[in-house]
Amino acid sequence: MDRQLREARTNPVPGYEWLALLPAQATQQVLKQYRRAWHRFFEGLARPPKFKERSNHLAVDCPQAAHLHLARLSRRWGEATIPKIGRVRFRWTRPLPGLSRGCPGRITGVRLVKDVLGWHVCFRIEEPIGEVAPNPGSPVGMDRGVAHTMTLSDGRYLDMPELLTPGERRRLRKLELQAARRRTHRQRTPGMRMSDRERDTYKQTGKLRARQARRREDWLHKQTTDLAKNHGLVVVEDLRIQNMTRSARGTIEQPGKNVKAKAGLNRSILGMAWGKAGEMLAYKCPDHGGALVKVNPRNSSLECAECGHIDPRNRVDQATFRCRRCGHRANADVNAAQVLLARGLGLAGRSGTAPG
Repeated sequence: MDRQLREARTNPVPGYEWLALLPAQATQQVLKQYRRAWHRFFEGLARPPKFKERSNHLAVDCPQAAHLHLARLSRRWGEATIPKIGRVRFRWTRPLPGLSRGCPGRITGVRLVKDVLGWHVCFRIEEPIGEVAPNPGSPVGMDRGVAHTMTLSDGRYLDMPELLTPGERRRLRKLELQAARRRTHRQRTPGMRMSDRERDTYKQTGKLRARQARRREDWLHKQTTDLAKNHGLVVVEDLRIQNMTRSARGTIEQPGKNVKAKAGLNRSILGMAWGKAGEMLAYKCPDHGGALVKVNPRNSSLECAECGHIDPRNRVDQATFRCRRCGHRANADVNAAQVLLARGLGLAGRSGTAPG
């Protein structure tokens, strides 16, 4: 395949002269990703690669940073040269090395990515790594839940706001009903192809879902950055989210129970993006001189943060915790966060007790 691509660039067939204008590294990157996909399949980590539509998840590499000719037009807008397209404006969202004041490093290339909301440019940069001073902030434990997205051991609740406006939620519901109605009509007629209206309905639904996901990620970035800056140690549960959100449908021989309720719980857990929050803290805490510690969550919701007594009867209800031994009373999520902090302090070899 590499020899065929080289030959196609050297002696392009009519209609494919544009291959010679692309950087050679762009075609090599495609082969690297293709080889990596097969490697993940042989390692048992993913399914084998297959052909996909060009309109979905399209990505193009432009590894020659010198040919971009980046320029800043204003505080919010920049301009770059893209092969076969020319000068393209993009939204300036962060400092870039060589163009922004006080931003050392260099740009090594860009990657153009397309999703349902349009095209985006991702810059690959190299920045010097300096010495990071230890973070003097107090340690904090974090319990993740559905009622409260993140509950901290100091009593704070970080609740994810509504990601869609009331009008957007009404429109999303209307589009989902239209899609279900058109899909049912199509399935009743064998061999009937998807209509343009049904395809357009899915496209509009995808745009709303993508906007929702982008707002969720923005909120998570802000909260995790604040935690990493202000706390020297962040303790979280070592959760197996994939196991927690497994379907309860079962099989034909052994059908599951309370399938609808479990499906709703799974949607709530996945909507809180617990795993993404943990991934963000994993690299943000060391960047700010702190550390992230994952502890065993076993019985953290039943253990008393004051005396350590474990009893299922300690949970009065979903939101209230009252110890049967010492009488300690607190919010169940706050108590669990304090228990996690105490475990994390012992695991990290630090002195101190959980606040509360």
